[in-house]
Amino acid sequence: MMQIKSMAVLATVLISAMPVQQVHERALIDLRMEETCPDSVYEVDFTKTFGESIRKECRTKLKQLTDIPNFYEENESEPKQQFTLDYDNSCPIGLESTNGCDRNPDARLCTDGTSPYLLVIRYSGGDSDGQIFTSRLVCPEDNVEVPENVVREIKITPEHFRRFPILGSTIHSDPKQFSLRNGHSHMWATENEQTFTDQIDNTPVTIKAIPVQWNWDYGDGSVRILDFPGRLVPGHTLHDETPTSHSYVQTGTFTVTLTTIYRGEFRVGNGPWQPIGGQAAVPSSPIEVDVWRTKKELIANE
Repeated sequence: MMQIKSMAVLATVLISAMPVQQVHERALIDLRMEETCPDSVYEVDFTKTFGESIRKECRTKLKQLTDIPNFYEENESEPKQQFTLDYDNSCPIGLESTNGCDRNPDARLCTDGTSPYLLVIRYSGGDSDGQIFTSRLVCPEDNVEVPENVVREIKITPEHFRRFPILGSTIHSDPKQFSLRNGHSHMWATENEQTFTDQIDNTPVTIKAIPVQWNWDYGDGSVRILDFPGRLVPGHTLHDETPTSHSYVQTGTFTVTLTTIYRGEFRVGNGPWQPIGGQAAVPSSPIEVDVWRTKKELIANE
C-alpha cells in the first residue's frame, strides 16, 4: 500500500521548477497546507485510487488559498501510471502433470472446489516498469478491484475462461445405477479435453479446457477428490473393490454428483500455448443409485 503523508512534499517538488518570483507565493501556500488538508483527507489508499493525483483531494480548498490559477492544472497533463495483469497457476506448461502442481493439498480451496490463482499487478512504464505493485490469491467468489489504466494485452482471464461452454464429465456406474449394501459399486467418469475458438481485437485465439480433478459426492455423506477419472473395468462384480468404487452401508436411493475441475491453455494465432490462470468447475448431470440389501435363508430339501 502506498500512502502520501504530506501535501508539503508535493508543493516542494513543484517549487523546484517554478520561476523565482513565484517561489514566495507557493511557499506561503505550502505553510498553510497542513491546516487546510488534514491527514485523513490527503492520505491516499493507492490500491483503491490506483495513482489518482493527490492534487484532486484538496482542489477546492487550495484554490481558495491562492489566486495562482495553474497551481493544480500545470501538471494535469502528466501521464497516469499504467499496469499489467498476470494470472498465475504456478504450473508452467510441461509440468502440469507433476505431482502437486495441479493442486496443493495444504492450500485452501475456493467454494466451487477450484484452487485459487495468483493475480499479479505490475507497473508498466516509468522507473518501476515490470516491478510488482501488488499480488494476491483470488477465488471466483472474491470481489477484486483492478487498476483502470491497464495495458491491453491479448490474454484469457480466469473469468473469460469460465464463460466458455465447457461440458461436464459423464458419470458411469457398474452395475448401472444399482448396488447392494456393502457391495463395491464401481463408478468412473469421462475425460474430455475440449477446444474453443474466439476473437480478441480481431485476432484468432484458441482455448483448451483440460480436466485435472474429479470431485465426487456419493449422496450418503461421503465425498472424494481424485486426480483421475477412473475407467471401465471389464468383468467387475460387487465383490471387487476398484480405485474409484464406493460402498454404501445403508439401503436406499442415493444421488451421485460430480464436479470436474478444468485448467486452461490458450494461444494467439499459431503462437505457443500459454497457461490460463484459475480453473473452471463444471458440474455433471447427476445419477441415482438404488442400493438394496440381501437376505440369506435356509431352504430345506424335501
